[in-house]
Amino acid sequence: MKYVYALLALLALAVALEWHGHHRGYDDGVAATQKSAQKQIDAANGDRNFAIAERDATAQTLANVQRLLDAKKRELQVANYFADAAMAERAGLQKQLTAATAARDDALRKAAHDSPDCADLAHLPICPAVAERLWGTTAGAQADARH
Repeated sequence: MKYVYALLALLALAVALEWHGHHRGYDDGVAATQKSAQKQIDAANGDRNFAIAERDATAQTLANVQRLLDAKKRELQVANYFADAAMAERAGLQKQLTAATAARDDALRKAAHDSPDCADLAHLPICPAVAERLWGTTAGAQADARH
């Protein structure tokens, strides 16, 4: 009986060791699975954090570009306003210059026709450029008018 007890004790020890080994193997497998899953979770979290940081940096860059474009747009609007004002002023000055030039030419022609000294010159052959300037006609028209 002593052997039976020893055998039973030995059998109980073998079952306990097997149970413990099996249980320990299961625990080790679960731990390895959890460790692997945790590595994947950590990698995914790192990727997510990197993507978030990249998204935020891109959004900041886009906001900076938008601010720069808005500032340039305002500068262009101001420049266009001043360019329009300058063009309007130029048009007004051009009209004044044209009117002043026409008035001066008319005054020269009138003075040439009204002056006795100039009236004598009207019958002489004269270069077309001078005739145009004095009487507003060419020398050929002057010759035709005299005949």
